[in-house]
Amino acid sequence: MDRLTSVRVPRPRRTGWVALNFALVVLLAAAAVACGDDSSSEVSAGQESSPGSTAVGTEGILGREFQAVAWTDSGLFVYGGRDPQIDGGDPLGGAALVNAESGAVEALPEPPVPAPLATRSVAASTGADVLVFGELCESVAETEDTQLCAPGGLAGAVYSLDEGAWRPVEVPPELVEASDPRRPWIVQLLGVTDGGRIVLDLTLEGQRAVGDTPFWTFDPTNDEWTQLSDPGVTVDEACLAGGRIAVSSSLVDDNFVYSDVTLNVLTVDEGASDWTQGSPLQETRWAERPHLYCGEDFGVVYGNADVGPRAAFRQQLAAGEEWLPLEPIPDTVTPYGSASTGESLVLFGLEIRAVELAADGEGWRPLDLPPWRESVPPVWTGDAF
Repeated sequence: MDRLTSVRVPRPRRTGWVALNFALVVLLAAAAVACGDDSSSEVSAGQESSPGSTAVGTEGILGREFQAVAWTDSGLFVYGGRDPQIDGGDPLGGAALVNAESGAVEALPEPPVPAPLATRSVAASTGADVLVFGELCESVAETEDTQLCAPGGLAGAVYSLDEGAWRPVEVPPELVEASDPRRPWIVQLLGVTDGGRIVLDLTLEGQRAVGDTPFWTFDPTNDEWTQLSDPGVTVDEACLAGGRIAVSSSLVDDNFVYSDVTLNVLTVDEGASDWTQGSPLQETRWAERPHLYCGEDFGVVYGNADVGPRAAFRQQLAAGEEWLPLEPIPDTVTPYGSASTGESLVLFGLEIRAVELAADGEGWRPLDLPPWRESVPPVWTGDAF
């Protein structure tokens, strides 16, 4: 199974992001009869789980929004989320596995965390192991029109598909000490490297500081955390391409015009500590910070520039590489998420449309996918969306 190498979905301040296989959602939503066996731990779409565990039918965990989702060797893993009928509702616990062929939903034990994780939590799979990680939501602060999780510490757990059991994850002391009750954690999954290391971007809400590296890897084979070296630049956005992290950085003037975008690259699987840098994108000015997306071995920046409102440029991820202009992204798609299939880079739009860029191409082409929900964009399984 090809590994998902890049996903980036920008999030509102208090929601979260996930990637969910839309084909399974369609399958489950359409199911009217049970497809699984009669065991109490497995239910069909639309049914509830056994007593003492969180509901996992279509009206339960699969009917939520902002779940943390990962594709595994055993199907679709789903954790948490919130009730879409309640604006800013409390995050909910519970985890499940969805069988891709039958649509059966298997309720899993609750992960060993002291409270549900906030809806900005993430799930990542190396095939046989799934990491769930995020900020604890031990209390909810109510405002005039919504409910927000009060900032808490980080927590996580690993579910072993082979053993059918959870184990707790020890959070690095540096992250424990950095927690601030006044500032929530921003937890972003960059992806899983070809070598099986889960790459996370972990930072407290607010401006990033140069020298304060936010990048960590987790290896589920030995539950080892590694803090990666700092890129030495202001981090605008980051994504993962195979076994490499790409970080975009730009200059901004007093009028908030951005320029001189660079891509800074670190090879994670080789244990490198030195970042390489491509040539800066000069003579192009941006009205807002450009977004970054990663293909298998290249990065694409996109945004509102002086050369056009939907300008896009591409650079191979190697030292000294030059930027190449691409065709503008079609105005039928406003990108908010992406995935790399190895052969192409796919962008998902707020209009519930998608376009793809071939790994060796310069133009975008529409990608015909069934509809999906905005909070649960498609994920690449290794064979299809």
